[in-house]
Amino acid sequence: MIRENVFFSQYSAPVGQLLLISDGTYLTHLCPVHLPLRCKKNVRLSLFDIPQKHLINSFPNTHLDSYMPNLCSLNDATQPYFDLSDLPITNLPLFSVIKRALDTYFTGTEPKNIHALLRPNGTPFQLWVWQTLQKIPYGTLTTYGALATRYQDETGKMMSAQAIGGAVGRNPIMILIPCHRVIGANGFQQGYAYGASLKKILLETEGIFLK
Repeated sequence: MIRENVFFSQYSAPVGQLLLISDGTYLTHLCPVHLPLRCKKNVRLSLFDIPQKHLINSFPNTHLDSYMPNLCSLNDATQPYFDLSDLPITNLPLFSVIKRALDTYFTGTEPKNIHALLRPNGTPFQLWVWQTLQKIPYGTLTTYGALATRYQDETGKMMSAQAIGGAVGRNPIMILIPCHRVIGANGFQQGYAYGASLKKILLETEGIFLK
């Protein structure tokens, strides 16, 4: 069964339905309901099969997969998605604040005073990357290489751009921790855990148009 301190909600965004997960105090996950994977028909997905395998790493004892056999399903186009019909959707005050922030974002303005409400779970290195992503101003970009240089400047430790990319790709709170603002050194948008088309839309929402 799901632990009492895991709460769910959903948000209807211009890019589709988003799943919100909280520990009751902080937002721990924000991701699309429809996942950017293509699968063979009649293949049942585990929650741990989703991109980067990070969705419920913060909740190792929730047993969501056994609680909700159809939580991750396939539609007719073999596109995996979360079936939220039986999830215990909760009206936490936190969710209302987060949804207002998302409303603000999708109207073309940076949400204010939201970072203190976010609590992703990760390694110290991942947390450094995710905290640094939150410092990238709205409507601007950085590169994996620039983040690697910044990491060395701040910590005195060498880190490759590839390692930075791995941490960026495991960001569990899309949009509000803006991993979509990181691009390759060649000016191309590079990969995105939730799909290149979604990254393009988010960047264009902020007035950024890439090749």
